[in-house]
Amino acid sequence: MRGHVRKRGSAWAYWIDAGRDQVTNRRIQHTRSGFVSKSAAETAMREALRGFENGTAVRASPTTLADYLER
Repeated sequence: MRGHVRKRGSAWAYWIDAGRDQVTNRRIQHTRSGFVSKSAAETAMREALRGFENGTAVRASPTTLADYLER
């Protein structure tokens, strides 16, 4: 996984590239914004990357509530 930080308006944000969806072949990106400084965004990005590598981060699922309730 890779990531980068960028300034958006007066705040900083980070993006993490988490590969591609196996079904649609679209890129999977995780983003967070609203950081006061670049270093704060970089620190949060490193923590998020560490969470994805350790398996402690929760990834979004395309499962809807209706699908979940049917199961």
